[in-house]
Amino acid sequence: MKTFLAKIFILTFVPLALLISGCNSFFYYPDSHLYYPPDEHGLRSPKEIELSSSDNVTLAAWLFKSNSKTKGTIIQFHGNAQNMSSHYSHLYWVTEKGFNLFTFDYSGYGVSESKPTPLRTVQDGEVALKKAYSEHLAAGGGKFIVYAESLGGIIALRSLENVNIPLDLLVLDSTFSSYKRVAYTVTKSNWLTWMFSPLVRVFTSDKLAPTLFTKKSFAPTIVIHSQYDSVVPYSQGLHLYQELTEPKELWTLENKGHVGTFQSNENRIKFIDRVEKL
Repeated sequence: MKTFLAKIFILTFVPLALLISGCNSFFYYPDSHLYYPPDEHGLRSPKEIELSSSDNVTLAAWLFKSNSKTKGTIIQFHGNAQNMSSHYSHLYWVTEKGFNLFTFDYSGYGVSESKPTPLRTVQDGEVALKKAYSEHLAAGGGKFIVYAESLGGIIALRSLENVNIPLDLLVLDSTFSSYKRVAYTVTKSNWLTWMFSPLVRVFTSDKLAPTLFTKKSFAPTIVIHSQYDSVVPYSQGLHLYQELTEPKELWTLENKGHVGTFQSNENRIKFIDRVEKL
């Protein structure tokens, strides 16, 4: 009985205390495990790139080159868990469609140095955007696309505010626009933490949330979200879509979970067809 109560205390009050104290553990779950080494899965090895962030933190990035004439580059802002060695698998298939794939790890993820914070991840995103665009031009140009998943969406949106790069398409998959709102929504939906959700909303900061995307358009934007997303509720994606300026479109998925868009070949075809029309 004491063990059970101790677990309840840990699951309920420790996360709450971390949130209220401003701890970032609620949003970041990095690790350094090498999940899917490309060469061990019959894939082409990426170009390994080191980035230096604005506070001299060394970050890791991979550039997977297209296996045909390059049509452009897609930069991936991945989600809050694991690292790029797992997340690149969501988009590797675009290299078979003529696109280079640039993916990177935020501070504290994979072999990237330091620890993630809202400020540092935005700085990481800015550096990655600049490097990805440089590599994009060196490869011959074409379409430059930002594909941001889950936590990566809010990081990408804020990073784009400070980087002047021509963008052909912005894709926001299973993501949100407010740290405060998503923390409130998630804690409110959990029976262990719902009673504390008003406090979470008060003490979670939106200082590093996007501020300009409701006033200007960076590029045509696609918001993708599953109605059955159990990690980031569909309401968060819908709210984000409503905030965005035109041109924009909403892809509502019915049979996929969190960041499961391209498990479906139908969605892969739909995405490439949309890109071809840019």
